[in-house]
Amino acid sequence: MLREDVSVARGSVTWLIAAVLSIFVAAGCGGDGGGESDSPTANQGPSKREFVSRVNGYCAELRQQLLGPKLKAYKQAQQQALEQGNEPPPAASFFRGTVAAGMRRLLEQIRSLTPPAGDENQVNAILDAGDSTVRQIEANPSGVQRVNPPLEVELESRTLDRARVLALDYGLDRCGGSKRP
Repeated sequence: MLREDVSVARGSVTWLIAAVLSIFVAAGCGGDGGGESDSPTANQGPSKREFVSRVNGYCAELRQQLLGPKLKAYKQAQQQALEQGNEPPPAASFFRGTVAAGMRRLLEQIRSLTPPAGDENQVNAILDAGDSTVRQIEANPSGVQRVNPPLEVELESRTLDRARVLALDYGLDRCGGSKRP
């Protein structure tokens, strides 16, 4: 009789241990790095590689939009206006309404991401320089001579280079336009 009680007690203890372990695992307290408090990377944002990959994707998408359908539509509107004897839409409207607005959306997309731990200042410097470029395009869209989206802009005889250089230095090659000489 005593043996039966012991085996029932062992079964109950085994079941209890299994139940407690499953609760800890489900709660993320297993010590395997999956729990927030035990993980050394919790709340530190993505790795730099993940962040750069995502932002480069955003930049490539914007670049394709600005140099693809939006530029084509703008050029078609110009051509159509000329064929009809009308004044073509000024380039300033394209730069202010399309390029600057696209850049502003891009900067907001990047801001919505958590930067990699320790890189916050670098990312903020890129964003601040990008904001400055957008403000300058919006203030003087007719002065834009050349744009290599999203962050390479030549405004009159002055190249707005800070955002591009910072982006390239950080590894955002799809955002910085052409490589520095």
